[in-house]
Amino acid sequence: MGIITLPAFYADFKAANAGDKNYKSTTRDVRKLIDSLKTYDKVNAIVMDLRGNGGGSLVEAISLTGLFIDRGPVVQVKDLRGKIEVDEDENSGVTWDGPFGVIVDRLSASASEIFAGAIQDYGRGIIMGSQTYGKGTVQSSIDLNKLVNPSMLQRVAGLISKDKTVGTSPSGASPADINLGQINLTMAKFYRVAGSSTQHKGVTPDIVFLLFIRWIKLEKILNHLPYHGMLFQVLTLKQLQILPLLKHN
Repeated sequence: MGIITLPAFYADFKAANAGDKNYKSTTRDVRKLIDSLKTYDKVNAIVMDLRGNGGGSLVEAISLTGLFIDRGPVVQVKDLRGKIEVDEDENSGVTWDGPFGVIVDRLSASASEIFAGAIQDYGRGIIMGSQTYGKGTVQSSIDLNKLVNPSMLQRVAGLISKDKTVGTSPSGASPADINLGQINLTMAKFYRVAGSSTQHKGVTPDIVFLLFIRWIKLEKILNHLPYHGMLFQVLTLKQLQILPLLKHN
């Protein structure tokens, strides 16, 4: 049996956009590892270890799922206006069609939950471990400087220049020196291909075993969005083309 430990969903988008044929990405690296496990180690089963994986690139979560399923929806995204987008793996064929398992824990979040949820919904593998984090929301970053009138930034810069106790340069501050920071606004929610949300409830493993996480009390995290149940209006099991898989399993 081969075990692949994946700490994050990553991709070098800068290198990819520049045309680098050897750019790094989760899917590319995992595909190479699977080929090696099949060719040299002759494994008859593979386990993907997502413990502590807090997420990363949504694109990579979708493409990585495609290594184990033969095309189809991977995740649904519902925005604040109620518009629903279905993100799919559009590539035919699979890299690994043998026995497959995924290990998760309470620190497996976001893209990890999308991947594990899709594998579970398609009946493609066994999910093991403990309930995942439950991060099923999409955030957009807003630069606060862009929300403020430039004349206001000029006034703030002037006030800072007059205050010698603030760490400014001898020539004083300019509007370009003012950084109000950014805020992250929740703009959408993720839903699994079978319709349920990962928000707050996360992914429940098929086989549950206790994984200890010391010093972290995740249950005390406040102000999370609640679980909003099923998303009935978009996809049925028949439309997802996974009913035969579910019957087979």
